[in-house]
Amino acid sequence: MRKFAAVLFAGMLLYGSTVAMQAFRPVIDLAQVVTGTGATLIEATVDAWCEVKEPVHSPEDAGKILEKALAGMGLADVGPIQLESMDSAEEFGQITMREARVQAELPSGVVLLAAVQSTDYEGKQDTYLMLSLYDRTSTPNLPMMYDLLTRGTAALGARPEHATQLVGILEGKLTPDEVAEIISQVMTGTEAEMKNIYQDEALVSVSGYSRRLDTSTSNISGIVNVNLAMRYDAVGNNTWIYLGSPSIWEPI
Repeated sequence: MRKFAAVLFAGMLLYGSTVAMQAFRPVIDLAQVVTGTGATLIEATVDAWCEVKEPVHSPEDAGKILEKALAGMGLADVGPIQLESMDSAEEFGQITMREARVQAELPSGVVLLAAVQSTDYEGKQDTYLMLSLYDRTSTPNLPMMYDLLTRGTAALGARPEHATQLVGILEGKLTPDEVAEIISQVMTGTEAEMKNIYQDEALVSVSGYSRRLDTSTSNISGIVNVNLAMRYDAVGNNTWIYLGSPSIWEPI
């Protein structure tokens, strides 16, 4: 499925989110927000990541950390973990990368991608656990996905940061009034204050901020950004709807 980059806020990329989540169980179900527009939900992705404090001297070390996270998720046997190490010379010094990763389909049908990536550069080591769950059904269980990923980072004594992206589809081309109605529904459904709207022929993108998507942020009055995009596909005569929080960061 081809995707396009709709809205991407600086500082909201995978390792740059400024919203540190203490847990993530949204009060508002984003899947219900998408289906409330009349769209058929076809994909839901939840990503979680956290910094790892344990030193990593080899891919095997990264593999042990990944095994610990998987055990915390109750996934002790999901298949072989792939180990990899790579050295590269950059303009300002030598970089060493060590990684352990695994991909597995869970009994629920949800696909898990999990990795521990460690980078050594100029005497400093940065290591992250990254987890992704993909549900390509029309009825994803987002609370279950959030809980599973949270248990993975908790096994390492860390709280996760996260991002949620959903994709839906509507038949036909929307009229301007229908576009406006969907924007209103999504902003209302997420209790978000709209901050920006952009339109370029077949693409419409909207961004806003909500205080209700996650009440367990570091500050109870903290806000989380919401991004909505709609694109008309003339070939299939369908309108694709993308909803992301805190951002639509994945290439579309």
